[in-house]
Amino acid sequence: MKKVYLILFFLLINIFIFSFQKSDMIIEYNRSNWYQNSVVEKITRLGSYFYDFEIIDSKKTVYLTNQYDFEDSMSYDVDVFLRITNNSTKTINTYYEIEGKSFYKKSELKDSSDWVEQFSVNLLEEISLNRLKYDNTWETLQMTFYEGVDEYPIKRNSTIAFISDRYKGNREVFFYDLNKVKINKIPLELSSEYFPDISPNGNYFVFQSTLFGNWDIVIYDRIKNDFKKITDKTYGYSPYFIDDYKIIYSEEIENEVKYNQIVEYDLISEEKKVLTDDKEFLKYRPSLYKNKIIYYGINPETAEVRIYLNDEKPIRLFDLSRNQMDSWSDNSDKIVFSYNLDASYDIFFLYENNLLNLTKEIDSDSYYPTFSDNGKYVFFSLYYKNKEPDIFIKKIF
Repeated sequence: MKKVYLILFFLLINIFIFSFQKSDMIIEYNRSNWYQNSVVEKITRLGSYFYDFEIIDSKKTVYLTNQYDFEDSMSYDVDVFLRITNNSTKTINTYYEIEGKSFYKKSELKDSSDWVEQFSVNLLEEISLNRLKYDNTWETLQMTFYEGVDEYPIKRNSTIAFISDRYKGNREVFFYDLNKVKINKIPLELSSEYFPDISPNGNYFVFQSTLFGNWDIVIYDRIKNDFKKITDKTYGYSPYFIDDYKIIYSEEIENEVKYNQIVEYDLISEEKKVLTDDKEFLKYRPSLYKNKIIYYGINPETAEVRIYLNDEKPIRLFDLSRNQMDSWSDNSDKIVFSYNLDASYDIFFLYENNLLNLTKEIDSDSYYPTFSDNGKYVFFSLYYKNKEPDIFIKKIF
């Protein structure tokens, strides 16, 4: 008898729909100041999808001597109040408040459009990360605001990593330290990277890279600041840490263009082990779900894309009629994936036999979901308004 796995959904039971409502931001600044005006114009353009803005003209440059002056001057019931001032041609000051908590930052002014863009992107993203840390009122949160590509998010402990082509053109691994709300990047500028993951102990990054001329799996040791390629002659894709020192990923079969296998690599012993042996699908984005490997498989004959669990034979997980891809789990009883429900791909979240559609209210394609360590948040890439993707967060619990 054919083995039937637990999660075959003949009906989409308990499909919950999460709402998307824009956040409110009031910006107070001096309209007659060129620096402030340039920054506010950029902020309101970059944030227009997620924020409804109200502008207050301070009429003259406001000088605040300390944080208490800033807090006492605030009386607006909005998600974010932002004040921008500058008292010279050398520095710009930003003050903002989130749920009663205030933040202040002084930055060096530079007279260039590139500086205005970087400053505005960094400020919007800093605000979002502080809202992630301190604000419990949102259900949907836009995390990145760069006009190019931001995708493949992953959060481990206090680090959020993602891929971006910001300011350089090629895709690099960027990561935010939530403790410091500071952005960093892995020092690679001549290659393109995809699908980053972080070891549970935080000591390693792994990603798919063109650093060595092919699609390789590359490990970055954060302690030693060095790189190691673990693939040989064949291409590797979508790596995933199963513990501090073991990685699984998709690797091509030599001389077999139609199929690939899931391979495990041990960082300590440097040994490889092939974990699958069938030739039914092209297998991508492996991860662990209840101590079993799951992946999405592409049938090379029909181009059908479905999510499978690796057992004695591949077991199809969901009885859904359309393509499913980008499956991911953290070895718990939860799975996230992208599903072509209607005209666009939505993010679906499986938890305790409930299948939740997290993005039904968003009329744009959503891909590459993962969820946070505590299971409260789902991170994903949203291709909104037919633009390049940004990273969004959905609050689940």
